[in-house]
Amino acid sequence: MKNSSSLTLREQVPLYVRWNPDRSPHAVELRLDLVAQISSDLAQAERMGIEVGGLLLGTLPNAESPTLRIDEVAMIGRRFEDGAIYMLEPGQQHRFAEIREAAKGQGRVAVGFFRSHLRPGPMQPSIADKTLMAEQFGQSLYVFLLIQSRAPRTAAFFLAANGQLPDQPSVRKFFFDDSEFKFLPEVAGEDIDPRTTELAQPQALVDERYRWLAVASIAAMAILLILGAFASGISRLFRPASNKLDLAVTTNGSSNVLQISWDHSAPFVTRAKGAVLTILDGQSRREIHLGPDELKLGEVDYEHQANKVNISVVLESPEANLPAQTFDWVGQ
Repeated sequence: MKNSSSLTLREQVPLYVRWNPDRSPHAVELRLDLVAQISSDLAQAERMGIEVGGLLLGTLPNAESPTLRIDEVAMIGRRFEDGAIYMLEPGQQHRFAEIREAAKGQGRVAVGFFRSHLRPGPMQPSIADKTLMAEQFGQSLYVFLLIQSRAPRTAAFFLAANGQLPDQPSVRKFFFDDSEFKFLPEVAGEDIDPRTTELAQPQALVDERYRWLAVASIAAMAILLILGAFASGISRLFRPASNKLDLAVTTNGSSNVLQISWDHSAPFVTRAKGAVLTILDGQSRREIHLGPDELKLGEVDYEHQANKVNISVVLESPEANLPAQTFDWVGQ
């Protein structure tokens, strides 16, 4: 176990990513170092072909702060033989109560729940989710986090109002990837006062250290971005003109839902004002207008009817010479 003298300032003052929900007066903060922990659990569950879930522990909004903060995740494990869909048995629900009670002794409270989403259909709370949350949280405020099991993993927060989970996300869907969170506000935690530890130092020295770390971090990030952009640029160069966006279609299990995806980081997308997604599904034709934010998300779910579907994307972009991006999907 580390003592205070061996802890770095970053370890003492955790960073959080903050969302300000559109449909709720409460902000949500997620401790940044939880992203790697949850992602590891998701990757393991994906290999097993099952959903996973657990309790979100932290602090609830109060008179001084309207923020619901997530500091810890306590997994409630399931066995492979329990099935792919996450549903808690009575014994596992008892574990739910045990974790909540233990959290109180650490100054934490249960602020919500999360599970991965492997099942077909849109990513939203199921009837079983709503029933479990109603039993465990009653009429209190809580948050429900859903994360797509398969990469690229999208996620969404649902904030309960009067104990009721909404069907639509409280914030726009986002990628559950710490590299994507650099676009969201980061805030420092207030759990530890550096003056109470052996690391307390003159402010000038602390500022100088942070300045050096910032320069080193920016340099390292610049190198990584250049290498990443070079590699992805070479990859796009050799793609056919009709699929420079790496347009693709994948199925979700045995359902009729197709996941239409594209390279959200492509320069054509980042500069586009919007796009028109045209779907030819057997004898039917449908046009979907995508805004800049939806384009940058990189995916759309579509429930098909026929076994042959043609998808095309036309960007509203300065890249006038870019033809329609097309993909033909044929089912079994």
